[in-house]
Amino acid sequence: MKEYDEKIFFILLGLTFVAAFFALGSVPILEPYEIIYQDIAKTMLKTGEFLVVQNDGYKNFSMPPFYFWVLSAIEYFETMPDFFIRVPSAVCVSLTAFFLYSYCTKFFDERAGFWSCLVLISISLVVLSAKLAFNVPFFVFAFTMFAFCYLRCQYWLMYLFIVLCVATGGLAGIVFPVLLIFLHCLCLGKLERLFNIHLVLGLLCVGLVFSPWVIINNAQYGNEFVKGFFSFNSLAPYVQDIAQNHSFWYYFPILLIALMPWTGFLFGAVWDSFADSKIDEMEKMLFMYLWLVCGFVFLMCYPLRFVTMLWLVMPPLAVVLGWDLCCMEKKSYREIENNHYLTGSVVTFLIMTNIWYVLGKLSQELLLPSYVMMFLTLLLLVAIVFTMLYYRDVFFYGMLHVGMGILNMVFFTLFFFPIIAEQINLHEHILNLLK
Repeated sequence: MKEYDEKIFFILLGLTFVAAFFALGSVPILEPYEIIYQDIAKTMLKTGEFLVVQNDGYKNFSMPPFYFWVLSAIEYFETMPDFFIRVPSAVCVSLTAFFLYSYCTKFFDERAGFWSCLVLISISLVVLSAKLAFNVPFFVFAFTMFAFCYLRCQYWLMYLFIVLCVATGGLAGIVFPVLLIFLHCLCLGKLERLFNIHLVLGLLCVGLVFSPWVIINNAQYGNEFVKGFFSFNSLAPYVQDIAQNHSFWYYFPILLIALMPWTGFLFGAVWDSFADSKIDEMEKMLFMYLWLVCGFVFLMCYPLRFVTMLWLVMPPLAVVLGWDLCCMEKKSYREIENNHYLTGSVVTFLIMTNIWYVLGKLSQELLLPSYVMMFLTLLLLVAIVFTMLYYRDVFFYGMLHVGMGILNMVFFTLFFFPIIAEQINLHEHILNLLK
C-alpha cells in the first residue's frame, strides 16, 4: 500500500517534533561550534556585514552565510533565551524524519515509511543533533530532499534543494549530489539519464543563484575569497586544531555506538536489502547505499571530524532498517523463526547494559539513573526474546527497539549530559579552548 494512513500520518508528525524539541534547552553546549555560530550571528547584527561569515576577525569564505542569516534573525530578538538558536536544527531534524515517512511510502509502501521514520527518531545521535546549533541538520535535510526528489524524478525541485545544500554546506553541497547522481546512473548503466535530468542547465541555474554573492565577495577580497571558497576550512583555526586530533577510523566505532539499539539489526538488514528487494526497489536502495558509502568516505577524508557529522549518513541507514522491518512483517512464521535478528539484538542490548554500568561508575549522581537504565534494558531484552521466540511479532519487536531508543534519549538529555557538563564545567572548558 503506497497511500498514507491518516492516523499514522499525524501520530508520526507529532512524535518527530516531540523527539526533536524534547529538553531542547536542558542539553548543555557539547560542540565548540555552538558558541562560534552564536557569535557569528551576533557579529553580523553588530557590523551589518551579512555576506561574509566571520568570527573574531577570521573570515571563512567556504561557507555561504545563509544559515547564519537564520540565526541572526533569532538573535535579533534579544529577549529570546539562548537555546532558541537550536530551533532551526530541531525543525530540520523533525522535517527530515517526517519526509522520510512521506517519500518511503511512495517508494516502497506505507509500512516501510512508518518504520523508517521511527528508526530515525529513535537513534540517539539524531535526537542529539536536533539539540545543537549546528548547520549539519539543515544540510542533511536539504540533501535528503534532493535525494528524494531525484528518485521521484522531480528534477527542477531537486535543483532547488541543491541550492539549499550549497547555501548551508558550501562547495560540498554541489559536489556530493552531482557525484551521487553520476555514480547512480553509472551503476544502473543509464548514463543517458544525465541528459534527461538537464544536469548542465540545472547546475548553471544553481551557479546563477550564487553568482551575486560570488561576484561581490570576489570584487572585495579577490584571491583570498577564491582560495577560501575552494577549501574546507573551519569557521575558526583553533576549532580546526581541536577537530583534527582524530584518526582516520574515528567514525567506525562511534557509528556502531550511535546506532544503538539498532546496531545488531543493521548487518542482517543490509544483507536482506540485496537478497530480497525487487528490481524497482533495488534501484532506490542502490542510491541509499551509494549515499551511505560516499558519505562515510567523505567524512573520513574531511579534515574536520565531529561526532554530529555522522548525521549525514543516518537517513539512508534508517531507510534500509525501516525497509527490512517492513519485509519482516510480511514473512511467514517459519521464516521469522530462522532469522538472525534476535542474536544481533541480544548482543546489542547486552553491550548497552555494560555501557550503563560503566557510565554509572563515572559519577555518584549517575549511579541511580544508570542502574535504572540497566534494569530497563534487560527488561526490554527479555521482552524482545520472548516476543521473537514465542510470538514472532515483528511489530512488537520493532517497537521495543524504538522504546529503547526513546529511553536512551531521555537518559542522555535529562541526566548524563547535564551532570557531566556540570561536573567538568564543560561550557567553561570549551570557552577556554576557543580562547
